[in-house]
Amino acid sequence: MPWRPRARRQSTESFDNLPRSISGPLAPSLASVYSDASTRRLLTTRPDASTTAHLGAFTEKSPHVLGTAEIVAKERRKRRKRGCCCKCCIIMSIVIGILVLAIAIFIAVAEFTSSPGYNKSSQDTASQSTGVRIQDSRSATPSYISRLMSSRGNVSAAGAPSRAELVTMLQRATAFSSAAYTASEESDNACPQPVGARLVRVLDRTVSGGGAAGFVATDDDAKQIIVAFRGAFTFADIKRHLDTAHVPLNLSDGTSTGTLTSGRGNVKPEVAVQRGFLQATQLRAQEVAEIVRGEVSRQRDYSVLVTGHGLGGCVAVMTGLLLREHVLSLRTPLLVVTQGQPRTGNAAFADYVDRVLVGPNATNTALFRVVHHLDGLPALSPEIGAPFTNPSGRHHGGEVWQIDHGASPENVVFCDPLRQEDPVCSVSRPARLAALSPTIHLFITAEHFHALDIELASSKSRQCGKRGGHGLPVIFTSRGLLPPPPKPPA
Repeated sequence: MPWRPRARRQSTESFDNLPRSISGPLAPSLASVYSDASTRRLLTTRPDASTTAHLGAFTEKSPHVLGTAEIVAKERRKRRKRGCCCKCCIIMSIVIGILVLAIAIFIAVAEFTSSPGYNKSSQDTASQSTGVRIQDSRSATPSYISRLMSSRGNVSAAGAPSRAELVTMLQRATAFSSAAYTASEESDNACPQPVGARLVRVLDRTVSGGGAAGFVATDDDAKQIIVAFRGAFTFADIKRHLDTAHVPLNLSDGTSTGTLTSGRGNVKPEVAVQRGFLQATQLRAQEVAEIVRGEVSRQRDYSVLVTGHGLGGCVAVMTGLLLREHVLSLRTPLLVVTQGQPRTGNAAFADYVDRVLVGPNATNTALFRVVHHLDGLPALSPEIGAPFTNPSGRHHGGEVWQIDHGASPENVVFCDPLRQEDPVCSVSRPARLAALSPTIHLFITAEHFHALDIELASSKSRQCGKRGGHGLPVIFTSRGLLPPPPKPPA
């Protein structure tokens, strides 16, 4: 086998020792190569014009060495390339380290210079006591619903449920939204009795092309059929959040006449919603409509509750529209409750929701859009919220603002139901935060993961008898970002 030099021997001394170990037909030629000082310098230093010329002259005299010189030159080029890669890696590591350090400093300053506020352990304790109160109120739910519908959703009307009763009713709906994270993520046995109700169907996240996940249940004590949707919990859900283009509303319950389409029937042609939210709803609309239609036919005196958190809130509103317009008779009460719902569609869509689901114009129907304090997702303004919201987006009415931590009645404000983006409610807070970008604000506020003392976005929801807790820790709370909010008028 012909001799080839070892690539890692770079020093002159290693070349000096090579001729003594060479044998074979190439030995005389190679020995003469390494005895020549200029050639030895060529193979151990970076070649320039003079060494290149010397190599050309030498290889004419000793052609057997040409292959050896090429191998050495190639190894030198590889070493130079590896050196450049190492330098790039070192520079990137330094840049990443600086960014991590800057973020750590930012978090430390914001946390340690802020006033006390949200407390996770106290929130969990409140959640346990709230769960007990929700169970105790199940039998009173038919009375709450009946009085609410009689007042046409006007919480200030005579005969309407009291503020404490309304808060308990909204907490129960929020508990179902919490249970949707566990029921849809695991097997049918993961949450067989969400909030004490009987599970009818799991809306698994892996079927229906990745539509909105959740469940359908029936609560015989409360005489209610529940449809609950979870919020964004997977990368596919986040992609739907980022698909903010407005498209015409187009939903179907699976029948030839049961369609909600912009420009047809009661839906004006300019009505539009975010494409990602619409797609998540479309993939579930027919299945949910069939289940609810079947349950209502068996339990004619039951009301229907549709609830959802975050992205699930948008799906809940559109599902509520479909049920009210094409599935349920007007004698069936319909209650829609959302938590942390972002802007779902444009102003025309907000008007359509207000006309069908909110306020005195809605028949046997009520909607409540719960916002927890400084929840960043619904607070993102259309002007600066890109890429998480469409610039043409607008909230519909029915807002309920939890102005501080803790769901006591004095901390819950029922805003004007017919006033979109009521200026005395959550939009009155400068949630856009001049010192922080809206993107940062979206992810650092813990309020989006709790509402009315109910923990949300947990795959081990307490509402399913699990231990609770989030898969990912909440880095930031809203404490110190703003002064305490003023108490709006009751």
